[in-house]
Amino acid sequence: MATFETVNASLPSEPHAKGAAFERLCQWWLQTDPVYADQLKQVWLWDDWPERWGPDTGIDLVAETHTGDLWAIQAKAYNADYMPRSAD
Repeated sequence: MATFETVNASLPSEPHAKGAAFERLCQWWLQTDPVYADQLKQVWLWDDWPERWGPDTGIDLVAETHTGDLWAIQAKAYNADYMPRSAD
């Protein structure tokens, strides 16, 4: 069974291509992981969401729950060595 680390390492190295592949990986995971698959009716990439109002402004995926709630999701494929700066 592949680990997250091995799958992540297999993504393209070019940043834009890696980000797009990571978004598709997150979409697949949300649709197949038992915890989320039971809660979510549909998961779209932003560009595929029928109610999209414009270009990507930070929302990478949109998920709809079985009760009709919408989730805006941001998926980032950061380098494993990346450390966010403190908000202080």
